[in-house]
Amino acid sequence: MLMEGGVLSGEQRGRNGVEGAGAGLAAEAGRGSKALWYAVWGAMGAVACASALVAANGSPSAASIEGTYGLLLSVLLAAVATVQLVRGMSFLLGKETALAAVVLVLFGFAQLGHYLIPGPSAGAGVDFATYYTVGHEAAQRRFGEMYHLPLYPDGRIDLRTFPFIYPPLFAVLMRPFTFLPVRNAYFLWNGVDVMLIVASCWMALGLGDKKLSCRLALILSVGVLSFYPLIHELHLGQVGGWILFLWTGSSWLLARNRIWFSALCFAAATMIKLTPVIAIPLFVFHRRWKWLAAYCCWMLVLLGFSVWQVGWAAQKEFVGKVLPSISCGAPVFQNASLFSFVQELLLGRVFRAEEQPLTIAPVVCMVSKAVALVTYAIVMVRFYLGRREQGVVRQLMLAMLLSLVISPISWWQHYVLALAPLIFLWDMMRETDRDWLLTTTALVTGTNVAGFALMLSSNHAIQLLLEGVVPCLTLGLVYFRIPGEELVGGNSKGA
Repeated sequence: MLMEGGVLSGEQRGRNGVEGAGAGLAAEAGRGSKALWYAVWGAMGAVACASALVAANGSPSAASIEGTYGLLLSVLLAAVATVQLVRGMSFLLGKETALAAVVLVLFGFAQLGHYLIPGPSAGAGVDFATYYTVGHEAAQRRFGEMYHLPLYPDGRIDLRTFPFIYPPLFAVLMRPFTFLPVRNAYFLWNGVDVMLIVASCWMALGLGDKKLSCRLALILSVGVLSFYPLIHELHLGQVGGWILFLWTGSSWLLARNRIWFSALCFAAATMIKLTPVIAIPLFVFHRRWKWLAAYCCWMLVLLGFSVWQVGWAAQKEFVGKVLPSISCGAPVFQNASLFSFVQELLLGRVFRAEEQPLTIAPVVCMVSKAVALVTYAIVMVRFYLGRREQGVVRQLMLAMLLSLVISPISWWQHYVLALAPLIFLWDMMRETDRDWLLTTTALVTGTNVAGFALMLSSNHAIQLLLEGVVPCLTLGLVYFRIPGEELVGGNSKGA
């Protein structure tokens, strides 16, 4: 019996040893797979960042080299990441796995685009060049030369010449960049823009009290740097990242009950571009009287500073000359707003920028304004009815998307504003949810697949159909996501 017991004990010990060794090998394999995942996604983030910056600021030769070899490296990295995703990574949550799948699609489209259109093409930095020129004029106090507006016979502004159409205070804010040569200033501008956009995405996550883990940071960095509107924003040197940062920052501060700083950020965003004004009724709905008082105070302070720096005549010229000239928008395919889509439906076709008609019947402009106004009113009523179920912060995030839909001009690069709301809505989903409307909107907007398909098509009916995809999807996302759960974190009631 002792021998049998001894033998049996030995066998048992052997089995335990084998099982322990197997568990150890499995754990080691898991650690190796996890390390590989981090290496692959870190490399994809580096490639996406290099591709975006080289495409905007690099020399044609550098961009051509990056486009070719970047695509080869990207295919290899994306293939490994896809295999890992299909096999399943145990340390990724369900929502993170779904997000990674969307980001892989964005990454693939972005890298293919960098290969097909290598380097800075015609028009690179044109918006920044306008900002830079106006900043020089403001520094030399030539305020009468700020607004040179080439107009069509019907009073619409000809946007092909990239005129300055922002409030006068923006020219003052451009002064520090004019101390550098224009090329260096352009590179610095884009670098700051990327940092502001990344900070905005971090704050969007913070609105739901989501902790930014290393794996989530890698996934989001690849997705953000592969987001087509951001790539186009850097290419033109646009100001969208600044508006995104100030608007999101205002919401983030409001969720933490920092009323005066929140109002300052929102006032600054308004004085750079008037778009945020559409969200002011939300504060009335939620009876945020202290915030509204702070906002009015900051607006007066910033307006006073602008008048002191630029003069009163520039303010009057902006209100009396610039705003009326851009209020009718532009019925061209790069303008992805509901406003433009209605005009194109009435005109029966989608125009390229160089084909835009010299005159548009007044009724076309009136109808597009009426549709935008009615759409705005309907969504605002829905916001008002849902004010008891949710805080103002969630509605502010959705209002960013609404601003893109009803604005007279929402160029493709302006949809960089969609980044914070898309991330916020993803963060607010339950772990088991699958939001197909959100996913579709993110993919269509982030790849600009509808815009590129429109450029390749010559059929007017198909072009009209494609032109309506982005504004209609964005509007649908706003309308159907207004009802929703309140913020899940500790800041929900304060928001």
